[in-house]
Amino acid sequence: MSSPKAIRYDKDMIQSSPSDDALANYLVKLTKEEKWLEKLKEEYVDKRIEINQKLLDVTPGHYSDILYMRYCEEKTIVQISEELHYTYEWTCKLHGKALLEFGRIHPEISSL
Repeated sequence: MSSPKAIRYDKDMIQSSPSDDALANYLVKLTKEEKWLEKLKEEYVDKRIEINQKLLDVTPGHYSDILYMRYCEEKTIVQISEELHYTYEWTCKLHGKALLEFGRIHPEISSL
């Protein structure tokens, strides 16, 4: 041990014990969570586009307008009636008719 030994640089150093770096573990977990949230966001956007298209299938146009305002813009029946200048009762009737029309066009959804 008294003589100096040469260091071998031609061999890779291998670390055999796992890293206990909490920050690195946290960042790995955070990255996985971000990817999962991004995937959910993409699925949400795709589903929203699909729903919007199905609502546009409903005719007459004021039926699809009412359904869009109610379920995509999340407005109340009161807000819809005020915006369209209809009475609350008439808006309720139109909303009901619009739902029936939607169910007729898309029975696979309305049976859920």
